[in-house]
Formats: sequence, structure tokens, C-alpha cells
Amino acid sequence: MKRRFICVLMASFIWLLMGVALNAQSSFISAAPVDSVSVNYDSGTGNIVVSSDHLKTAIIRVYDLTGKEVYKSRVDSFYGTAIVPAYYLRKGVFLVHVTSDQWIKPLTYKILVR
Repeated sequence: MKRRFICVLMASFIWLLMGVALNAQSSFISAAPVDSVSVNYDSGTGNIVVSSDHLKTAIIRVYDLTGKEVYKSRVDSFYGTAIVPAYYLRKGVFLVHVTSDQWIKPLTYKILVR
């Protein structure tokens, strides 16, 4: 019974996170346009690349689908590109959460590591 409850709770959490990832852009309020930030996985280098032209500082967090934070970094002087070393991540789906003092709501992107 307890194991089933935990499985249902984790599934609900995953669906909640996926909903945030899918709806983040439509409910985003910011001085900078949403499309000014891009998050991509570079399979050649094994890094996650976060690009922006308008951000000064940002906090980048990477979560696996169980909700465990696998990476966290504060990036200052963020004009251009930030590289998140992801070579240690196993294959799967990860959520990249980008927050900034300039935004009211954070952005969440879903990436696939192959």
C-alpha cells in the first residue's frame, strides 16, 4: 500500500513538472521576450547550452524526472552563452530550470540526453 502511494505521488510530481515545462512559455511574464532564451543539448560535446542576449544573471538547475536536482549553478555576466557540463548525465529526459531576478516566473525546458 505504501509503495503504491509513493508511485502515484511520484507520477503526479512528474506530470506536474512536465506540465510546467509545456506551459512555461505561455504563462511567462518578463521584460525580455521568452524566445530570447534557448536551451539545447549538444550531443557532440555532451553539454547543455543555455543562450541568451538579455540576461545579466541567472540560476540554472537541472532535474531528472524523479525530481532530484543533478546540477545547480549561478551564472553572472551571462550575456551570450552558458555551458552546463552534462557529460556525467545518463541517458534520459531532464528538466532545465532557468531563473533570473529580471523575471517574475522561471522558465523550464525539457531536454533529451541520448
